[in-house]
Amino acid sequence: MANRKIGQAGLALIKQFEGCRLAAYQCSAGVWTIGYGHTAGVHKGMKITQAQAEEYLKHDVAKFEKYVNNPSYVPFTDKLNQNQFDALVSFAFNLGQGNVKKLCTGRVMNQIPSAMQQYCKAAGKTLPGLQRRRKAEAALYNKKVKSCTGATKTEYKAGNWYRVKESVPVCNGYYGEHGKYIYLSNQIKTSCDNKSGIGYLRKGADIKPVDVRKFDDGSVWFKLDATIACLAVGVDGKVYIG
Repeated sequence: MANRKIGQAGLALIKQFEGCRLAAYQCSAGVWTIGYGHTAGVHKGMKITQAQAEEYLKHDVAKFEKYVNNPSYVPFTDKLNQNQFDALVSFAFNLGQGNVKKLCTGRVMNQIPSAMQQYCKAAGKTLPGLQRRRKAEAALYNKKVKSCTGATKTEYKAGNWYRVKESVPVCNGYYGEHGKYIYLSNQIKTSCDNKSGIGYLRKGADIKPVDVRKFDDGSVWFKLDATIACLAVGVDGKVYIG
């Protein structure tokens, strides 16, 4: 089973429709809620920071990433591009894993956007907010993924030196494992700034990866030593290192 992660477009869509509230409130169903629709462990009077809201969202989204990665729920998951994956994670985040399974079972990929429009009701009533969200998810699903032009111009190889074109954070692991940013040492320390406790590769610095990985979504990641990684090319084709 794949271990793909939601991209920035998918997160932006979820944030747009969920909204963010830093003080606990009761939703229309009477459930105490905070941040971007987070409900676990929330109580009256609870307050959080924006950073905590982002962490809650990351944790909550991870649950639905697993379902969209699971062929038992999404039979064609291995064929999804990044935008299609993101749209289905947003759908599952909003309506639950049971509905994403119902949506995808017995359908082929190009039937999904129109089928999404059937899921706009709550308590038997069609809600304009759900209609807007389904249309946004369908639009994202249908949006073509930009080709990673930067990666085609540069043939990245482990052991070669590359220059940092745009400041980019370094993290402890590949592909979205950004939960804990690392302390810097050796060659990496001399190539980095530290912003708000997070290590960033400095623009203009020269680095040499020990390993290079390319992913189906078009992103390219560098391994800088045994535990430290950084993004070289984003899913949108933006080149950070080359």
